[in-house]
Amino acid sequence: MVFPNLKAALLALIGVVITACGPQVERPPSELQADRHSMVTFTSDPDAACRGISTHKGEARILGCEFHSALVVPNPCGVSGAYADLLCHELGHANGWNHD
Repeated sequence: MVFPNLKAALLALIGVVITACGPQVERPPSELQADRHSMVTFTSDPDAACRGISTHKGEARILGCEFHSALVVPNPCGVSGAYADLLCHELGHANGWNHD
């Protein structure tokens, strides 16, 4: 299933994670917040996954990154909240879970 608002939703999820952890993330200008198709990698360690590919190498801890239009973001199953629960549920399906 394709989610047309996935990038905006993932940015919101990253905002939730970052707010819970403390540091604030700068939001892009509104004209760059449009819906877009992107590949997404969910990882339990975005810092390690992004460190070699991100332009944010000088940061103490990288919470997510983008590389050639692919997003690398925290695994939603390790985050609380309704949106994280939805993404965790769908990630389970992507990993082969069938609750029917």
